[in-house]
Amino acid sequence: MAIVWLLFNVLDVATTHLALRLGALEANPVMAGFIRVTGETTTYSLKLLIVAVAAALFYKVGWQLLLRPLNMLMAMVLLSNSAVMAISLQ
Repeated sequence: MAIVWLLFNVLDVATTHLALRLGALEANPVMAGFIRVTGETTTYSLKLLIVAVAAALFYKVGWQLLLRPLNMLMAMVLLSNSAVMAISLQ
């Protein structure tokens, strides 16, 4: 389950990057602020580092019960990113 969460976050970074290239704006104000201050590469590197550490903790500490709702949330984020890209392409 932790691997799925990690994969979803990697896909989130990829789809967000593509959406930004298509002219869409980052909807998350926290991420938008980090991107504005540090740039995309640094922001996404830090995000993936945090996600990897959290995934390891979920696995090691036994917080797998939290992963199901987090995976559902990330699936919704990916769906939202895909919808933004589809609208941007029109």
